[in-house]
Amino acid sequence: MVVFSGVYTWTSGNNYRGQWTQGKRHGVGVETKGRWVYHGEWTQGFKGRYGVRQSTTTGATYEGTWTTGLQDGYGVETYADGGRPTIRRAVKVSRKLTGTVCTL
Repeated sequence: MVVFSGVYTWTSGNNYRGQWTQGKRHGVGVETKGRWVYHGEWTQGFKGRYGVRQSTTTGATYEGTWTTGLQDGYGVETYADGGRPTIRRAVKVSRKLTGTVCTL
């Protein structure tokens, strides 16, 4: 598998800086999309395995595991209102999240 590094900017202003393979985001990269920035791993064009998504305006973050672009598995979510970090176990079910939440 051949891996390239590069930057792509959409007409909306969103952009991706990172690794590509077969025309898809794959490897490690940074996506800036609206008020969100995602730093992490990509798998065949989707956010995958592990990454951090952070709001550029409020500081809200999610750091944890991802599957096919969705938060899935274990992660820590920190809310913008200064609320305590939350550890959650999320399971993707028909593109909806269900799971347990444990506040630290």
